[in-house]
Parts: sequence; structure tokens; C-alpha cells
Amino acid sequence: SHEAAPDSQSISDRAQALSVRFNAEYPNLSSTLNDLADKLGKMGI
Repeated sequence: SHEAAPDSQSISDRAQALSVRFNAEYPNLSSTLNDLADKLGKMGI
């Protein structure tokens, strides 16, 4: 049987860990980037 790609899981884990670290170090910038990403998503970008 074929397993789920382990690379994609580790990339996801690394991205999540980086996000947590970024949020801890730059809380104001993180909030701004989250708002921007949300607005772009709503625009379909």
C-alpha cells in the first residue's frame, strides 16, 4: 500500500513550527500578515 507522502507532513510541521516562532518573536507583524492573508483570500488571490 502507498503511504501518505512523509515530505509533505514534515514540511507542514516545519511551517507550523516556524509560524509559532514567528508569532512569538513578532506578534504585531504576525497579526498584520494574518489580516493581509485573510483579505487576499477573500479577494480570491
